[in-house]
Amino acid sequence: DPTRTAGGALTLFMASRNYRSLRQLKSVMTPALIKRFDYNSATFNGKRGNRLAAFDFGEDDLRPVRTRKGSAPSIYQATVKSLWDNQGELVERRTESIRIAQQEDGLWRVGVLEEVSSDSVRFSDAVPGVTNLRMLLRAWARRDLAGAESQMSSAFLKSYQGREDALQTIFVGDPDPRHAAFEILDLQPLPSGGAEAHVRLYDASPDRPSPLDGYERTLRFGRSGARYVLDAWE
Repeated sequence: DPTRTAGGALTLFMASRNYRSLRQLKSVMTPALIKRFDYNSATFNGKRGNRLAAFDFGEDDLRPVRTRKGSAPSIYQATVKSLWDNQGELVERRTESIRIAQQEDGLWRVGVLEEVSSDSVRFSDAVPGVTNLRMLLRAWARRDLAGAESQMSSAFLKSYQGREDALQTIFVGDPDPRHAAFEILDLQPLPSGGAEAHVRLYDASPDRPSPLDGYERTLRFGRSGARYVLDAWE
């Protein structure tokens, strides 16, 4: 039972913050927090299509609250950072303060959830080529190689003939850590009529803390009629 420790209860709480695991989520909350959840669940599970993509905290982020001298802590205060996405695209970075308290049965429950900070990061919609870029990266987030291939140029696909495994590695990868979210950093036109994008990709384990640094890639697009198609992934 992960709720035998404060860190285990916190991990279970964060991993369960979606609409497919409501029973599990409520099982790690105090009655008072469940009442707040039933009144407004958006704070816990996102709103308008946003969902929790990844979260992270370390030992230094889980601090005991002072108790009487000589007794073990019965309350911990945690600082948790998280990424929230919409259709795979990073839309929010959030920091939350979470309090975990030990119950009379010795198990731990989350009793307080407070937002410390929130930064919106979604890229603009009004940039030429961003629609095709998003379609490609959404396929990456879904680990959908077939969907991604529909956004690639014939020259790009030809460059991977005989080494299809490399393309599979980029767009499918491993189930754990999985593709968690993508962030569009910039998208600039090229003299050729195409565009160059810089993106940051995030991989994370679905049920435990994961680093939120991500890694950057440069994508270049050519034109196929009115569409932008992928010419290079570096």
